[in-house]
Amino acid sequence: MSARRKLNAAYAYGSVVWAAFVGAVFQSWALFAVVLGVLVGLNLVGGNIRLAHARR
Repeated sequence: MSARRKLNAAYAYGSVVWAAFVGAVFQSWALFAVVLGVLVGLNLVGGNIRLAHARR
């Protein structure tokens, strides 16, 4: 597994953990889904999760 895939997985798992925490605190699956979508979206936009190889 490449370093990029490991970093992507780490950011994705981190998003799931934070979304699970928020969902559990508010006891809401809907809020879990919203927070997970927002966190993954922010990580994608911020460049933390990279879907394609960067061209050199």
